[in-house]
Amino acid sequence: MATFREYRDSVSILQIAEYLGYLPVRGKYTKARPVLRDTSGDTILIKNPATPSMQLYWNMGNSSEHGSVIDFVKKQS
Repeated sequence: MATFREYRDSVSILQIAEYLGYLPVRGKYTKARPVLRDTSGDTILIKNPATPSMQLYWNMGNSSEHGSVIDFVKKQS
């Protein structure tokens, strides 16, 4: 049975965002720091996209909204 840390380390903010309808922002999306936007205009930047255990996100429209995959999922509910 996997531990909580193992589950968290295998879940990518990028995958969750894409599942929720976020799409790459044309001209700003790079492998180093992807930028995604949803249909409401909410725009996020993903740091460390290749390493789920180290990924962080920042909401480009709200500087106080940022954090790990857990924080991202909390904000979506």
